[in-house]
Amino acid sequence: MVLLVSDSFAYGTDPREAPVWYLAALLAVTGAIFLTLLRIVPKTTPRSGLVLWVIGLGLVMRAAMLPSTPILEDDFYRYLWDGAVVNQGINPYAHAPGMAAVDSELDLLAAQSGAVVERVNYPGLRTIYPPVAQAAFAAAHWLAPWSLTGWRLTVIVFELAALSLLFALLRDLNRSPLWAALYWWNPLAIVQLVNAGHMDALILPFVLGAIWLAARGRTIWASASLALAVGVKVWPVLLVPLLLAPTLSDWRKTATALAVFAITAGLLATPVLYAGLDETSGFLAYGRHWQVNDALFMTVAWLVNLAAAPFAGAGFDTTALAKLLTGSGLIATSLWLARRGAGDAESLCRHATIVVAALFLFSPAQYPWYYVWLLPLLALAPRLSLLSLTALLPLYYLRFYFEARGEPGWFDHGVVWIEYLPVLGLLGWEWLRARRPLLPAPKNGGFGLAR
Repeated sequence: MVLLVSDSFAYGTDPREAPVWYLAALLAVTGAIFLTLLRIVPKTTPRSGLVLWVIGLGLVMRAAMLPSTPILEDDFYRYLWDGAVVNQGINPYAHAPGMAAVDSELDLLAAQSGAVVERVNYPGLRTIYPPVAQAAFAAAHWLAPWSLTGWRLTVIVFELAALSLLFALLRDLNRSPLWAALYWWNPLAIVQLVNAGHMDALILPFVLGAIWLAARGRTIWASASLALAVGVKVWPVLLVPLLLAPTLSDWRKTATALAVFAITAGLLATPVLYAGLDETSGFLAYGRHWQVNDALFMTVAWLVNLAAAPFAGAGFDTTALAKLLTGSGLIATSLWLARRGAGDAESLCRHATIVVAALFLFSPAQYPWYYVWLLPLLALAPRLSLLSLTALLPLYYLRFYFEARGEPGWFDHGVVWIEYLPVLGLLGWEWLRARRPLLPAPKNGGFGLAR
């Protein structure tokens, strides 16, 4: 159905004329049906034929998205442009796409790109994507220049790598491999990664690889894998305490692992820093200005504004202070969980799930494709509360409907709470349930896994 409706969202279509409500309802209903897996998987014997069925059906659903029209998303144009720039040996952090008309190095690429360079969003900003992501963009361009299909196939390759590691972790946890369907069949993941072509699939094998290696005591290799994850998105730095905590009794091993992480991440940051951070830097612009589809961060920012009201003349940047507070809270959460962790696979998976869930829920920008970061971890430590976002996050698409009508407040202060209040309520219920010793613990890794 998504494939059939996608043509109604061709580039340039006015959201007021596109079937946005139908799309949101379709994905929400599909997500609600998907949640029945939480009941089905624990009751199903994991035969090899069923595992192959899980893999095959997930591939079929992704293949069905290959000819689809991207729905209300255009980030992939930046990926295609960056991939071409890197293939030409040009530092993508030094040039914004909007400079193509005045920069001889980029002028030829712009001519070759067709509509790509014209459709890159925020063309006056230099790229925000770190070097490992740039390498993937370049590989896709080398295989199929300027091709969305080539990029989508690259995404699927990274997804398959993540799926392989997910099976390995499930085996180490002595859990059914069928739990991998919580990620591999997730309709929101398929739409966001293959139809929309978002690059967030790139981070999954590096994060899962780091957890798998750390659980096996290979902390130095785990640190290298986590540093590569930081080379896709910066947030995996929050997982460093979880990976290093089990090695604290051996300070040499801890120091070596920390050095490997720091040196690798530092080398990856070099081209970004060399190009400079100014008002055209995508990194700085994102950190300062992006705020969308948030509920908890909006609440934190409101409380900070309220507390700072008596000091209004002091020139406080209350939004920056709210980001500092939430960031500090995330770091504190990771450190606290690291102290409680045993270093085994179950502890690492459970605590990583909590950190990434907190990151997503408190982020100033909560795009549906960011939720993909969490999905493989939820296959390892399932929670109904967090998985319910599969059915609720499609309401994000209503943002386009209300903004096109000049009524963003209906979304920013109304729809976002419909998305997140059920999740927060279920999280509270799970916490209370975990505190009551008379209730039986979930079996076979069932939903509500909180212990």
